[in-house]
Amino acid sequence: MTDNHSPSTGPSVKSSGLNGSGQRIFIGVAWPYANGSLHLGHVAALLGADVLARYWRAAGSDVLMVSGSDCHGTPIVVAAEAQGVEPAEIAQKYHKE
Repeated sequence: MTDNHSPSTGPSVKSSGLNGSGQRIFIGVAWPYANGSLHLGHVAALLGADVLARYWRAAGSDVLMVSGSDCHGTPIVVAAEAQGVEPAEIAQKYHKE
């Protein structure tokens, strides 16, 4: 397996050889905290990975791009304590937006 990760390029991209349609590529995306509304910073964090995934798919590669959100990190706990609710309520609120 080849690791094509570079600190200057952002997301981790792994290639595991060729299959019938091209390389098999995994792109792992850093998970944003679900403690507030989406903003430009979230887009900036996800955009590079999305562009890479689209490029490799267009080139005929089999791409798996994994993303999500961190639903119980420190920022969520702090926001929940400030609002007097459980962390799960904060995460659900912003997932519904």
